[in-house]
Amino acid sequence: MFSNEMIFLGLIFLAVILLSQALFLPVYSPQRANTALVRKRLKKLAERASDSAYETSLLRTSRLKNVTSIGRTLEKIEFIENLSYRLELADYKIMGHHFLLLTLISAIIVALVSWIFIHEPILSFFLFGLTVMMFNFKLNRDTNKRMDAIEASFPDALDVIRRALQAGYSFSDAIKLATEELDGPIAKEFKLMFANINYTKDTKRALLGFIERVPSISSMAFASAVMVQKETGGNLAENIGNLSRVIRERFTFRRRVRTLSAEGRLSAWILILLPFVLFAVIYLQTPSYVGELTGTEQGQKLLMWGAIGMTIGGWWISKLIKIDV
Repeated sequence: MFSNEMIFLGLIFLAVILLSQALFLPVYSPQRANTALVRKRLKKLAERASDSAYETSLLRTSRLKNVTSIGRTLEKIEFIENLSYRLELADYKIMGHHFLLLTLISAIIVALVSWIFIHEPILSFFLFGLTVMMFNFKLNRDTNKRMDAIEASFPDALDVIRRALQAGYSFSDAIKLATEELDGPIAKEFKLMFANINYTKDTKRALLGFIERVPSISSMAFASAVMVQKETGGNLAENIGNLSRVIRERFTFRRRVRTLSAEGRLSAWILILLPFVLFAVIYLQTPSYVGELTGTEQGQKLLMWGAIGMTIGGWWISKLIKIDV
């Protein structure tokens, strides 16, 4: 098996990884709408209107044209279709079946390598599942990072639209001005909205597509304000200004929550890192004592089940320290 030095270095590596997660993990999860519920409602609107434009965005349609017939058939499967939607939220350039194939191939390679060197089926299955979870974690993290960037730029975008409306611009021209004044993910989303308005000549459809691509509370409030103004009238510039002020106040409250919850987050990560620190201290003081754990078959099984338990516990603690704001 592995020497004590290799196990010690491996534990140090895991401790560094967990500590880095403690430094960069957000205290709050992005307040997004239920993406499955949003897509379900959009499909119902498509059935009522007998129009597929509600269901498939222009971006996804252009990507489907570049894949093979087998790929288009796979994309019709609900699971892969939802996976492609999540990849679109994270601004990935690949489709769902590509991502799924890459994940499975990587997980199989990791499991086979572990089986060749360790010959432990339980650990191989665990590493297979862990690899799949890491791909899913990477996708969720990139999605959250992109949604956070959009949320941070959203008040500035609303201010640009408000000033354009006050200057006499139409709504579509105000959206176009926002794409020219801004950069980053928010500029791309408004550019897609502007293209949808010009392509379909339907502002409501373009706003629904915007909600599908940016399923956040802020985007839903923005779309509701615009659609209500289109149907009943009112001062859209004033409503957008009020919405921008509310979003900025939410950001202020989020920072306050992060400050007040710092002690609890620190305690959570101390609990996660404590076993690694204790193992390192015992190894440095009495290496022979650690050898009883790492040099016997029973001890190695205890280490394996301990690693599995630590992974599950770390995942559970990460869920507990996230706060919806």
